[in-house]
Amino acid sequence: AVIEFLKYSDQDISSYNYYSILDQFITSYYERLDINKVILNELFFDLVKDSFRHDFSITGSQIEELIKRKRLSIENKSALSPIIIPDRNWFKFSAYEFKVYFIVQYLISITNDKSFKNEVIEYSYGVYELNLLKILNLACPIRLTKIVIIPELDRFVFLIDTTSEKSIILSMIKFFQAEFELKWRKKEKIFEVNLFSNSGGFIEL
Repeated sequence: AVIEFLKYSDQDISSYNYYSILDQFITSYYERLDINKVILNELFFDLVKDSFRHDFSITGSQIEELIKRKRLSIENKSALSPIIIPDRNWFKFSAYEFKVYFIVQYLISITNDKSFKNEVIEYSYGVYELNLLKILNLACPIRLTKIVIIPELDRFVFLIDTTSEKSIILSMIKFFQAEFELKWRKKEKIFEVNLFSNSGGFIEL
């Protein structure tokens, strides 16, 4: 859908980045529906919040309930196409990028800086996807750098104990809240290969 939009668009998009192309496509879609952008963003965000679970699917009744609750003048679920499309007996986002886009729209709508930072960290961990931070950095680079990246880097530098190699490793484990188990293989006299993992990372030894 986005490719078709770019193909027939009469706008000069040579200076657009990945985010601005998505944003222009969504804006054009909203104008076609003649519906408030903020309200539709909320609807799509409500649908996307839990959609990263492997067993997630969107039901028709779920869409209808959201349309009714937000008092949108949409008569048919098909009007949400090409963003939401049928998937057998359910519905789904037609592209992964749309899901990330609506999370980004939610994040940049947060006015309180502390809440913004907390939600950015929460969704970055929850989605397990660097694309979220990449697109967010295109949408609001100054705010992301000032409120999230610089404070977190400062906190990392402050908390890492550089006294020795051991202290560096232990303080990094503590910082990233890594959880792991070491299993001693007595016969071979070695530790079994283990995995470090937490809500925000995955490290294999």
